[in-house]
Amino acid sequence: MATTAARARSSVVAVIAAAVVIAVGCAPAPAPSAVEAFRTLGPLLPSPSVGASATPSAPTASSAPAPSSTLAPVGRLASEGTVALLSRGSDTLSLIDASGETVFASTAGIASLGFPAWSPDGAHVALTRDVQEGREIVVIDPTLQALAPASHTVVFQSATVVPFYLSWRPDSEAVSFLAQAGEALTLRLAPSDGSAPLDGSGPGSIVRQGNPFYYGWVGSDRLIAHIGTGPEAFLGEIGLDGEGPEGTLGAAGVFRSPAISADGMYEAVVRAGATAADGSTGPGSIVLLERGGEDVGSMPVIGAAAMAFDPSGTTLAAVGATEPTDVVGVTLGPIRLLDPGTDTPRVLLDGSVVSFWWSPDGTMIAAIRVETVDGAPEVRLVFVDVASGDILADPVIQPSQVFIEQVITYFDQYALSHRLWAPDSSSFLIPVLNEDGARVLAMTPEGEVLASMDGLVAFWSP
Repeated sequence: MATTAARARSSVVAVIAAAVVIAVGCAPAPAPSAVEAFRTLGPLLPSPSVGASATPSAPTASSAPAPSSTLAPVGRLASEGTVALLSRGSDTLSLIDASGETVFASTAGIASLGFPAWSPDGAHVALTRDVQEGREIVVIDPTLQALAPASHTVVFQSATVVPFYLSWRPDSEAVSFLAQAGEALTLRLAPSDGSAPLDGSGPGSIVRQGNPFYYGWVGSDRLIAHIGTGPEAFLGEIGLDGEGPEGTLGAAGVFRSPAISADGMYEAVVRAGATAADGSTGPGSIVLLERGGEDVGSMPVIGAAAMAFDPSGTTLAAVGATEPTDVVGVTLGPIRLLDPGTDTPRVLLDGSVVSFWWSPDGTMIAAIRVETVDGAPEVRLVFVDVASGDILADPVIQPSQVFIEQVITYFDQYALSHRLWAPDSSSFLIPVLNEDGARVLAMTPEGEVLASMDGLVAFWSP
């Protein structure tokens, strides 16, 4: 999640965009494969954006009536949980309960809002807001709807430091965030009650600096981080003071976010391959290891990889090439599963997968897969049963530009902080483009669309 990673983002956009372009009626260039077609037609895709204006002239924050046509009248979204929906214009946050009723709505006027992030206890939502003074981070208490804007607590504000990714600390008492200030990229913390200096000058507000910077929470007092690239990259655990033993998890390969199992017993990273005498580098390895202990499993990978643990267990899922490819810096390949104590992975879903998300109960994975059908590329949302490998549904979709650039590209990082699956694993949120513009579909694993919401992106509460 950094300036350096912009190259990977543009590659992913190029990989996916052509199928979307074809689906909405733009003429494709001849291409022998989906991957090549996506590169060729990427620039033709429309470009809606989040946080487009950094300094609006008259920002406001007030409550707004619930949208009257947010959902199609098709019943419940899930049995529990709440959806935080960002409007198409990035100026309104709506909270929609499992029955489909909008229970909270707040508009930022002409200001621009960023992706909403639920606290782990489900009590608050944090998001960035572009205001006249610069960019700020706001924590919202949905129970104070009637008192808005008192329901909004500003926890950070700066005209020069630009926060762009939020991830709550596990105890729900602070928001961690990555922020850009010139060439510097820092990981910072802000108490969720707004008690620290809003400019981030308080003690302990800056954890560590580095570019690019990927991380996940091990506990409320420790993180696992992958900072920088190449031989000088840091790969290991750090405390809230940013300190940690160097090189504890080995030389970093080509990947973004480290992974840690829900029980905190296992970690996963990608290690670099051996360097030959001619300077070439061999295949890297996706490595599963006991936290603070020995390696307990590995599988080779060529090029970039991304991974995530089963939220209900210790199975690791990873995507990456298993054969040589000319696609650089993009996670593209089959989904493979690896359990502790084995070096024999199981291929769950073959083909050109670019991203995936575990269901909370660990029984299913939703994946974005690129296919070539009758010479034309398609993007499919594939729901696959983990135990059997059976595909439950694989509808063709037209993912939105914002979803491609910010979520698909960094899906492994966002999977640690933002949830697309409903808490009961009964539905999945997918932002798409259709004839009505940007929509967010709530879809069951069987491919049934429960609701079509007028918005840019949405995330479920825990």
